[in-house]
Amino acid sequence: MNKVFIINGHQYYPFTEGKLYGELVEKAAEIFKGKGYEVKRRFEAHMNHYF
Repeated sequence: MNKVFIINGHQYYPFTEGKLYGELVEKAAEIFKGKGYEVKRRFEAHMNHYF
């Protein structure tokens, strides 16, 4: 079985919550699963302090 590992590396900014990137990760996982891949995901939140 083929495997894929998706890292959600959204960087936090005061004006964005990362919802779009999260949705893209979920859509990619759905597509890969549909093609028979084993999918693993990881969330890497990086806190930036750009104000």
